[in-house]
Amino acid sequence: MVLPLRPAQRDDAAADGPRLDVLRRRRPAGGRADHGLGRLAALHARRPARRGHRHAAEPDRLPVSPERTAAPGADYWRARARALGERAVISTDHPDGAALDDVTARHRAHVLPALAAELDGTERTVLDLGCGTGRLTADLAAAVGGRAIGVDPVPELLALAPASAATEFRTLEVGEPLPLADDEVDVVFTLTVLGGLLHDDELDATAGEIRRVLRPGGLLLLAESVSDLPRVEHWVPRSADDYAQAFPWADLRVAARFDDAGDPIAVLAGR
Repeated sequence: MVLPLRPAQRDDAAADGPRLDVLRRRRPAGGRADHGLGRLAALHARRPARRGHRHAAEPDRLPVSPERTAAPGADYWRARARALGERAVISTDHPDGAALDDVTARHRAHVLPALAAELDGTERTVLDLGCGTGRLTADLAAAVGGRAIGVDPVPELLALAPASAATEFRTLEVGEPLPLADDEVDVVFTLTVLGGLLHDDELDATAGEIRRVLRPGGLLLLAESVSDLPRVEHWVPRSADDYAQAFPWADLRVAARFDDAGDPIAVLAGR
């Protein structure tokens, strides 16, 4: 997911930082990650390349090249959402025949028990950061017996999110802080989002925004790739220790581990 945000001003939050581009990792079996660019390129090869402003309508017709070295932004994810629909939010390492519901069920089976084990009973509001289509947002609300706020910068993905009385979805505008008030949530959750921050200062700025919207003593639960593969153009592998250092105020520790189509995921929890 792409999270192009600017930190809000707050004494204990990070200072204004650069634009943040958050991408989920996509690795073709036996090769380098292309984050789905190859599949989109094949789809677009059958269509005429669109000319004109890159923010024009019909983003699915934007030409996509697997040789791109810059991290794709919201335009790429809009094109991906149009091309792949609800499957745009899962790793392309999963076979085409793998049912999305089955992939989501496996994610639930790993992250929800880890979340339940960390709750202390005071939590009522969860931020699902980089929620995409909101696959787990309602589950997060149910876990705290309250509500969950899904935030994502791609309207085409949010449009696929299932409606629920316990969920709310907000669009992250480019260049703006997270669309939440200070201390608004009791839990912040991510699922394979933060590895797309290509520079440490971007991760630091995101950590500052997370700290701003999370109430003091709130729970931070990050399910992130900890692959030891080399860095690629669109993804920076980080270790559990790297994430712990990026969020020193949360005292993160590894609460669980699981495999996502060959990608090692660590569930990190702290307050």
